[in-house]
Amino acid sequence: MLSALAILALARYATAQDNWWGDYEALSDKMIPYDERPYKVDTLAEGRGPQWGYNNCTEEETGGPDSLCQTAFVNSLEDFCLWGLPVTGETVGDSEARSVAYCTNPVHGTRVIPPGAITGAQFIQTEKYIQVTGNLYQTALNIAADDPGGEMDPMGADMKGNPLGGLMYTTAFSRDNQPQQSRYWTNFMGNNQFCIKVCIPEGEDARQECEHIYDRIGCAYNVYADYANLDEKFESCEGDVGLYQGVYVGEDGRTSTYTQPAESLGAISTIPYTVSIPSSSRCNAVATDAAPSAFALAGRSFASGSAAESSAPEETESAEESDAEETASAATSRVANNAASARPTVGTDPDSAAFPIAAISSLLVASSAAIFVLLA
Repeated sequence: MLSALAILALARYATAQDNWWGDYEALSDKMIPYDERPYKVDTLAEGRGPQWGYNNCTEEETGGPDSLCQTAFVNSLEDFCLWGLPVTGETVGDSEARSVAYCTNPVHGTRVIPPGAITGAQFIQTEKYIQVTGNLYQTALNIAADDPGGEMDPMGADMKGNPLGGLMYTTAFSRDNQPQQSRYWTNFMGNNQFCIKVCIPEGEDARQECEHIYDRIGCAYNVYADYANLDEKFESCEGDVGLYQGVYVGEDGRTSTYTQPAESLGAISTIPYTVSIPSSSRCNAVATDAAPSAFALAGRSFASGSAAESSAPEETESAEESDAEETASAATSRVANNAASARPTVGTDPDSAAFPIAAISSLLVASSAAIFVLLA
């Protein structure tokens, strides 16, 4: 029979297994009803924290060009948000932790995407997720014009998310039209293209549907759409559920899972498969009089230099350290977006990119300690 000491050691080992990233709750584990949003989700002043912006946003109190709201929404073609940068001329890779919400609708208390900035957008609703894909002038969201971009998601190397404390809500699956939190989503920005995918709240495979480990291969391989034909298109469709990211059926009919190579191996130059874009139907073009001002319709065009620039408050020491002290693991999310010509190499272990070697080493140490206690 195990001693009390041995049982305690096993319990601590199990805890270490659950929290390999640190002694705090992962952002994707935090369930926060919309009407219970705190001022800041992440107040932990360690690592990359605390959070740069805030979450309890209202149009009256926080809305406007200087908003630091880090709560986003994807509800419909006419009402969605994208993650942009707080000050002009930055890159996604350098500032993803501080990214803020830019929305087509001002009611959310965020920054509003400037008139004519979005030159094409397609909203697709499936039974498991919703997505919006399109083209835009990314300088309108303070992203440097030549930035190939990268991914924002609720994970990050430290499980604090990018942006830190960033929350996502949607009414697309709600029976009473009330916002529901989605804990799994992904948003790529870069090369004047965007894609955002939000999985059904508490869906049984939501994490797999909105995977975050393919951050080096951009929109085309994460949020499936006909990117070559999105410009000047503003439509809302119903769609079939696609394969999980990284999963593909080869010419031999066999189903395989691609493993993204480590950034240390250099640029991705080959890919073993072509994405299969799911079918869509019942597409409806947005009515011009109902289109948000962000859409390049009715003669609206984006005026360069009219981005929602911010006179962002002076950074705190921890915020500065957030960018300066990012680990090599965090740097893997600083990636080129929408590399349609990039072709990654074949991999065999679908989980290799999701579990850091340092974490594995820690678990081995913990396992050895637990075994030692049991033997004692």
